[in-house]
Amino acid sequence: MSSHNEYRQFFMKAMEKFNINSPSDLHSDDQKKKFFNYIDKNWKSTSEEAEVYVDEIAEANAFLKARAVAIWEGNDEFEFNGKVYPVIKVAEETE
Repeated sequence: MSSHNEYRQFFMKAMEKFNINSPSDLHSDDQKKKFFNYIDKNWKSTSEEAEVYVDEIAEANAFLKARAVAIWEGNDEFEFNGKVYPVIKVAEETE
């Protein structure tokens, strides 16, 4: 399902929750504010969900880079974020 269709379904359910057929049914500024705050708070697009993982991916890449450098230099261990890790080579991982 496309993100557009998912958003449309979410928006329709939000209108049902607020007992309206259209945002134009919201007459007061307070009603409009409550409705659109609900939309903003509860809608998570695919791109917003992906943003959550950006830091984790960057940290994983940095860890793998530190490991690769240790292997290339022939070290038995490497340090990452203040911790020391053993170097486990791929051949050792699959045995």
